[in-house]
Amino acid sequence: MNVALALMLAVIGIISAFDLVLAVWLLDPSSSSFATQEKNPIIVQLAKLTGDFSLVIPLKILGTMVSLYITYRIYVKDARKGFVICCGVFFFQLLLLLYLSFGHLL
Repeated sequence: MNVALALMLAVIGIISAFDLVLAVWLLDPSSSSFATQEKNPIIVQLAKLTGDFSLVIPLKILGTMVSLYITYRIYVKDARKGFVICCGVFFFQLLLLLYLSFGHLL
């Protein structure tokens, strides 16, 4: 496997984990302001369904793992296409990291 691809996949997973840790640490799904603080409508609905993060945490982890696996399998089948897809996901994860780190300044 390409070292750059492996690093991008690792960073994608790390940023996803960082996003999850921040959500669990900083947000209270039972508060009335949760729906305005959390920007992902799927997470809002899942948290409303249970009143906590009991569905959000495993589904976020599963979704990240599935997307990393699919990206890797695409790379195995067609290295060029898989690398381009991984670069796209990596770029958007970097934008998410910037938003999570500096979004409060906007």
